[in-house]
Amino acid sequence: MTIIAWLERIYSAIVKLTANEHADSTAVLQNQSNMQAQINKLGSAVLFSFSQVLQQSQVTQDALVAQGIQLQLILDTLGHQFRSLTITYHDESGNPIPKEIGMPFQLTDGGAGSHLFATPTETDAAGNPVTIDPTKITYAASDPTAFTITSNSTASPIPSPDVPGQTIAPGGAEIAAVSTAGHLGSFQITVADTGNHIQAQDTVTVVSGAATALTIGGTVV
Repeated sequence: MTIIAWLERIYSAIVKLTANEHADSTAVLQNQSNMQAQINKLGSAVLFSFSQVLQQSQVTQDALVAQGIQLQLILDTLGHQFRSLTITYHDESGNPIPKEIGMPFQLTDGGAGSHLFATPTETDAAGNPVTIDPTKITYAASDPTAFTITSNSTASPIPSPDVPGQTIAPGGAEIAAVSTAGHLGSFQITVADTGNHIQAQDTVTVVSGAATALTIGGTVV
C-alpha cells in the first residue's frame, strides 16, 4: 500500500472519530487504538520509503560523480590532442639552429659541433603558451649508446657540464654525440611531456668529425 493510501485511511478514521460525538467510550478507545496502529504502520512505511529514496539518491549521486570524472578525462584527452610541444635548438655558441622541414639536425662524433641544446615550449588548443612543468619533461634517443643526454628538471637554468658558458633551460637538455667508433648515422630524439601525454620527435644525424689520424700502409702518423 502506498503512503498516499495510508494517509487517506488515517484521515477517514479521524473524520469518523470526530464526527461521532455520542459514541460510547469503548468505541472511542477502540477507534483511537486502531488509529494509533495505522499511524505506527504509516511511520514505518514513511521511514522505509525515505531510506529507499536516500539509497537511490546516493546511487544517483555516485553515478553522477563517476560520469563527471569520465567526462573530464575525455575533455582532458581532447585538449591534449590539440596541445602542441615544440623543441627549439641552439648550438655550442648559443646560436639558434633553424629547423628545416624534412632535414635532420647534424652533430659530429666529438669535438666542436658535437653538442646541441634543446628547449621545449608548449601551446594549448587555442595557441596560447602553456607553462611547462620541468619535472614532467623526458628525453630519449633511439640508440641510447650514441648520445649523452643531460636534462634539467629544475625551474632554473643549469650550467652545461661540457660547454663552458652555456646553460640548459628548465625542462631542456644538452644532447651530445658520443666520441666513440660505431655511432654514425641518423637517430631519433624524442621529447615527452608525461604530465600532458604529448611528445615531439626530431632526427639527429651524427657524422664524422675532423680527422685526427692518418693511416698509410698500416702506419699511424
